[in-house]
Amino acid sequence: MIRRYVLQYIFPKGADGQPDRAVIDPALEQIANYLSIIDDGLAEHDFLAGDQVSSADLFLAPIMTYLSRMPEGGELLADCANIRRAGGAMTQRASYQDTLPPPPKEAAAE
Repeated sequence: MIRRYVLQYIFPKGADGQPDRAVIDPALEQIANYLSIIDDGLAEHDFLAGDQVSSADLFLAPIMTYLSRMPEGGELLADCANIRRAGGAMTQRASYQDTLPPPPKEAAAE
């Protein structure tokens, strides 16, 4: 999700400095499959390993944050109600708030 999708937008290496769609487009289908698996894993709990936060949740949280900020992120996460619910629980944690990545910078007006 990061290397083949998120980083393609953050550090675009395609033609004319654009994101490389030849890398992104094939990754989108795989990402949808990964998200479905994660969503199923969160069906009964807000955390991957049960009722308490684990290192798996702490690893996944920033990935989901960055994913949600990408152009196709909303569409990818639209059918992932469990991920959205669990993400809400994670974002309420003080440790998450203290380490939240900054929002994307808006392009400067020319």
